[in-house]
Amino acid sequence: MTPDEARHAALRTVGGLAQLKEECRDARRVNLIENLVQDLGYGLRMLRNSPGLTAVAVLSLALGIGGQHRHLR
Repeated sequence: MTPDEARHAALRTVGGLAQLKEECRDARRVNLIENLVQDLGYGLRMLRNSPGLTAVAVLSLALGIGGQHRHLR
């Protein structure tokens, strides 16, 4: 079998290069969403377990957002 014939035979076996690429893209999107949900859950648990850190984080965000809002007016 020539290299070109072997390539075509392999693509027929796999189901086509475009289809394989699309399956890989779909798998990465699912992992991204699952990882985001897991990270958010972990972050919320850590904030719940550390009330002092939570207060500092919320206060910092409030001051930063309020300062930016005032600056834009």
